[in-house]
Amino acid sequence: MSADDRDDGGASGWEETRARQLLAWASATPEQRLAWLEDAIVLAWATGALPRPRPASETWADERPSSPATPPSGR
Repeated sequence: MSADDRDDGGASGWEETRARQLLAWASATPEQRLAWLEDAIVLAWATGALPRPRPASETWADERPSSPATPPSGR
């Protein structure tokens, strides 16, 4: 039986797959979701999709101004 022979009421294969994935994700436990996220981070790190760590001398704290911004006057 090919995909063209199937009587799916007009739903495409993409829509059916998306619905199955959504159901699987919604029924996952928090532990399963966390495990998936950890695996995704490991994969992203291994493929170079995550940025390299910055040296301690190049942190976001170094980019902030040393004094707080002054509010605009004229209120």
